Amino acid sequence: MRHLLRTHSGPVPLLAAALLGLAGCTVGPDYKRPAVETPADWRWKRAEPSDHSPRGDWWAVFADEELSRLQLIARTNNHDLKAAFHRVEQARAVARVSRSELFPTLDAQGRWDKYRTSGHSPSPVPFPVPSFTQEQWCTALDLSYEVDLWGRVRRSFESARYQALSADAAYQGVLLTLQSDVAATYLAIQGADHEIAILQTTLE
Repeated sequence: MRHLLRTHSGPVPLLAAALLGLAGCTVGPDYKRPAVETPADWRWKRAEPSDHSPRGDWWAVFADEELSRLQLIARTNNHDLKAAFHRVEQARAVARVSRSELFPTLDAQGRWDKYRTSGHSPSPVPFPVPSFTQEQWCTALDLSYEVDLWGRVRRSFESARYQALSADAAYQGVLLTLQSDVAATYLAIQGADHEIAILQTTLE
């Protein structure tokens, strides 16, 4: 039996060879990563909260005198806001007391006495006892100071100061919520009034 071997010499093998040759070629320059100026501290940034900062009269953009009047009434008479304000005052007072421990303490006490003798002897004596008036002054000073070797006083003051900032931020949050509620309610009522007016006009 004879085996017949055929050799293909058409255009298909030539096209495949050309594609393989082009695949091995490099087109264009090599890729280079662009230089980007990155800050040295881009990974970490110190937080700078501003919750304790007042927001101001932001509702003034509506130019509505009635809304401004309602905001003043709400700020003056709201009990939650008053309670938050007193918490701020209390926290600040605690911080001032903690800070005072960093300085020497001086205590002073004064006393003044004035008395007069009666002129009568408590026991029989052969001569009279004159009556006279006498004054006595007494002053006492006490100076003390605690050396903060282990940082207890400083850490206590830092904690009290941050508590005061937290109370102030809570107060500003209560104030902003109150102002937002007043403005939202007022604008909702204004919108409802306009809808009522439009419906009445439509009915007419």
